[in-house]
Amino acid sequence: MATTLHPSPTLRQFYFVWPLIMVLVAVLAAAHRRKWLVIVLGCLSVVSLLGGVVLTGISQPWAFFSLPTRAWELGLGGLVALAAPLLTRMGTKLGRVAGWLGLITVVTSIFVFTHDLPFPGWYALVPVLGAALMIGGGHAYELRLLQNSLLQ
Repeated sequence: MATTLHPSPTLRQFYFVWPLIMVLVAVLAAAHRRKWLVIVLGCLSVVSLLGGVVLTGISQPWAFFSLPTRAWELGLGGLVALAAPLLTRMGTKLGRVAGWLGLITVVTSIFVFTHDLPFPGWYALVPVLGAALMIGGGHAYELRLLQNSLLQ
C-alpha cells in the first residue's frame, strides 16, 4: 500500500520565515548587502527548485503545496527586485520585448499545460520565468495591457 506525503502544517508557515531569512542576511552583510542578498537568494532558490523537481516525482501534492519547494518562485521575484537598478538601464525596446515575451509565455502555459504534466517540477519554470520577464521588462517599459485593473 503506497503512502502519499502531505505537507506539514508547520511548513505552510514558510512565508513568515522567508522575510526573516532575508532580514538576517541583510543585517549580517550590511557592508555588501545587495551582493550577499543575491548570493543567498540565488542559492536558496536553486535548492528550492531542485527540491521541488525531486519531490514532484515522489509526491506531487507535497511538491505543489509545500512552500519550501516553491520558495524559489519568491526567490526569483526577489532577484528581479534586486536587479531593478540594472533593469531600468535596459532601454525601452528591450524592456518591451521582455515584457511581451513574458506575457506570451505565461498565457501559452495556461493553454498548453494539462493536468497530466508533473507540476510543479521543471514545468513551473515556464510561467515563473514569464512573470519575471514581464516584471523585469516593466522597469523599462510598462505594458499598457497590464495596467488594466481587471488584470491586476
